[in-house]
Amino acid sequence: MRVKQLVRDLTALPFRHNTIKAQRDELGLSRATLARILEVDPSTVYRQELQNPMSMLWHYALRGLAAEARDKDHKRIIREHKADLARSAEIRGAARFDAEGYKLTAERMREAEREQAKPKKERPPAKSSQSVEESPSAANKPGHRPRVLTRAQIMMAADRAEARSKDAGR
Repeated sequence: MRVKQLVRDLTALPFRHNTIKAQRDELGLSRATLARILEVDPSTVYRQELQNPMSMLWHYALRGLAAEARDKDHKRIIREHKADLARSAEIRGAARFDAEGYKLTAERMREAEREQAKPKKERPPAKSSQSVEESPSAANKPGHRPRVLTRAQIMMAADRAEARSKDAGR
């Protein structure tokens, strides 16, 4: 082996491959997961991945995560947790109903679990171009829900009000 080749091999390995992305991939983490673990924004992880060489703070943090990943006690805890989840799914989950032949029930249970896991989005109330809400003073009453009137209802109310005013003016 030549000296130049030996020098290239020795200098290339630790410096070029010791990046945040390489260590993150070695741990099997996504940017978002690493950001959640380190309690930073995912865009911060992205920006730090662009920097070369890696800062010492990030290097120490990733070394700590790698040490935790190698810890046998933590691996055992994760295995036990997964086994507990599997046992609870067999006892009261959709897998039990699936095994008993109730496929639709099992699928609806899985669907409900997926829906519960999703964050709820609040939809703004649908506004129709032909509807008008009642006066704002009525909305200030506790427990009062504003009523939405259609254009036809508004026109009928206006006609009744005109008829009453004509009768009162006689």
